[in-house]
Amino acid sequence: LPDIMAAALIILVGWFAAKILRELVTNLLSATGLNQLGERAGFRGNITLAAVVGLVVYFFVLIPAIVAGLSALNMNVIADPATQMLSAVMAAIPNIFAAAAILVIAYLVAKPVTGLVVQVLGGIGFDRIPQAIGLPFSRTGTSPSQWAGKIFFFFMMLFATVEATNRLQFDQVSKIVAMMIQFGGQILMGSVIIAVGLWISNLIQSAMNQAAGGQHAMSGLVRVVILG
Repeated sequence: LPDIMAAALIILVGWFAAKILRELVTNLLSATGLNQLGERAGFRGNITLAAVVGLVVYFFVLIPAIVAGLSALNMNVIADPATQMLSAVMAAIPNIFAAAAILVIAYLVAKPVTGLVVQVLGGIGFDRIPQAIGLPFSRTGTSPSQWAGKIFFFFMMLFATVEATNRLQFDQVSKIVAMMIQFGGQILMGSVIIAVGLWISNLIQSAMNQAAGGQHAMSGLVRVVILG
């Protein structure tokens, strides 16, 4: 009976402390403007970013209290695995925060850099390249420079994901993402080759038609051969 009362008291005190700390952290972060920062970064929903951080603090205070309460009951069958799990979680916390920081910083850096890339490409006439090489591209939709910015943003976040998974020691995930990066690079290189081939084939077809003074009989075949 004393062990049960001690365990109940420990868990009750831990729950009370966790609840107070959650409210304190949530209100403090809300006052510092973390919710507005999260909204700018795209964190929108029914629960605020400050509430998420407060909930994390709540569990990190409550779980050790529960483990301590189980230890007070001398129930080693339950307490020992729970203690080992808690130790593993506590040891992983620095890597979790480091991985989260890498992703957040990469996102905050990639957003303005992507906008700069789109502006620079639009300024140097990148949007006119598809029309010049004969690629069908809608002028009313997303421009080629905007597509290039999206691809740039995607690869920046993909590189950050690789580093974050390395910090978390998720070797399999890191290998998969690295393989995706390599495959994406091959797709980009293949797309460049096809675009150059399309441009050359259009030039040669136009030159043959001009030389023939109209539609040359072999110009279409030569264009298909070059593309092939």
